[in-house]
Amino acid sequence: MSTSKKRATIVALAMGMGVGMGFPAVAQTTQWTGWSAQAGLGYQSIKHQFDQVVSEGADMAVTASTAGSLVGKVGLDYTWALNASYVLAAGVDLGLNDGKASDFSAVNQTTNAAESGQIKFRQGVGVSLAPGVLVDKDTLAYFKLGYLSTTVKWEDGNSKETGKGLTYGLGAKFLQGNDYFLYTELNYLAGKKKSMTADVATTGNIQSTGYVMSVGVGKRF
Repeated sequence: MSTSKKRATIVALAMGMGVGMGFPAVAQTTQWTGWSAQAGLGYQSIKHQFDQVVSEGADMAVTASTAGSLVGKVGLDYTWALNASYVLAAGVDLGLNDGKASDFSAVNQTTNAAESGQIKFRQGVGVSLAPGVLVDKDTLAYFKLGYLSTTVKWEDGNSKETGKGLTYGLGAKFLQGNDYFLYTELNYLAGKKKSMTADVATTGNIQSTGYVMSVGVGKRF
């Protein structure tokens, strides 16, 4: 075989490999780009930590149980293709309901008198960035970093504390046809410590942490 024929054969093979390997990857990436909406149901486990709690001039030792419950969430995001294998999504989501109440107990460090009550936690509006990588033509894995608002409600229903927190976790989406997908996520919540006022005579600091494991369905537009 002449040198020119060998070169032509090599070029043809290279082009064939490019079509067989490169072009489908680009097509796979574009399947995830654009707007999408999603709704999910998750299991939320939240723990509250207290410090420097003072009630009527006396120091209080406050502990709270970890509460697990089902919570709903809806979201909207936009995804860009970075290259043939990677994408970046920016999104906003909203928690739909309060979690199950956590029991707490407070012991007066001066008199040893004890009291108890309940508090509820709710995720509010959150924003996030999620870089992702294609696993195969129908599966996208991603890391998610978010910032969200939170609300803690005391049992009387009138007192509440609003705060902020960071979330980070991992997720995966599974394409179902051209427009729909299933997803699963595991996110850790790190709420910022903030001052609280449980009633007119009780002040201190509260911090909420925990995780949410969720599954849901989404639609591309």
